[in-house]
Amino acid sequence: MLHLEEVGRRPVETLSNGVRQKVAVARAMIRRPAVVIFDELVTNVDIVSKLEIQRDIKRLVRELGQTVLYVTHDQTEAMTLADRTVLLNDGRIVESGSPREVFRRPVSRFGGHFLGSPGMNFVPAELTQPAGTLASISSAVFADPVVFEVTEEPSNDCVVGVRAEHITISAAPTEGSFRARVVTRGVGVGGRWSLNCLVGETRL
Repeated sequence: MLHLEEVGRRPVETLSNGVRQKVAVARAMIRRPAVVIFDELVTNVDIVSKLEIQRDIKRLVRELGQTVLYVTHDQTEAMTLADRTVLLNDGRIVESGSPREVFRRPVSRFGGHFLGSPGMNFVPAELTQPAGTLASISSAVFADPVVFEVTEEPSNDCVVGVRAEHITISAAPTEGSFRARVVTRGVGVGGRWSLNCLVGETRL
């Protein structure tokens, strides 16, 4: 299943790190244990082998119905491989759910900042009109109060998390826009501009 037939009779010392890791995966999963734990599995392999191993693990999990606990510090790897993501901070679970859930609706500032490149912006806000499952929140970066759906009674001391990719930069004022001053700029991932801006005293 892992296409290791060609290397089956070769001496171990002639195998690349990527192939050795594939053998380790096969050896762990062939016994069909209740749970397989992989810890930083592809840290020391080349990028091509890394992608192959990730693809193979995803396929084996699906075809064998195998439960795998995969430990990684690489958030892209976690978001790509996982059916369920558990984020730890100092040994404590701070986020748990599908990759989409923990990215789009983190329940902690740590989760919002850690997941993303760059991490989430946090903006001080004021609760203006709590009403059942809806809350109206005002902030320096909102032209008008914004209504949010809430799952519990919010406190008056609020923080709103905004992803950088949800902010659009415009040279001229548009409806709902707010004024910001660019402090620094640099090229980010994929050639996009990464900007540090000030909105009043709030940094984005």
